[in-house]
Amino acid sequence: MSKIFEYELTTRPGDLLKHAQEMAEKNGASFTIKHNYGKFNWNGIKGSMRVHEGKIIITILDKPFIVPWGVVENTINNFLGQSSH
Repeated sequence: MSKIFEYELTTRPGDLLKHAQEMAEKNGASFTIKHNYGKFNWNGIKGSMRVHEGKIIITILDKPFIVPWGVVENTINNFLGQSSH
């Protein structure tokens, strides 16, 4: 089961993806980027992040069954410092 989270972009796309890659490295996550797109894997949570039409679109493709969606969303919100739309 996948889930999509959308956020308004508040910084330049390249800056956001660079920040995401730095945070991933600090937290032991796998994160690869190419242009305005990135893929990540952290503690069994797998997904992608892309920038499109002024929004950050994060798609969670897989997560551990025991991790509630609310925890995933709170983690994303804390990382980005934003609220989802």
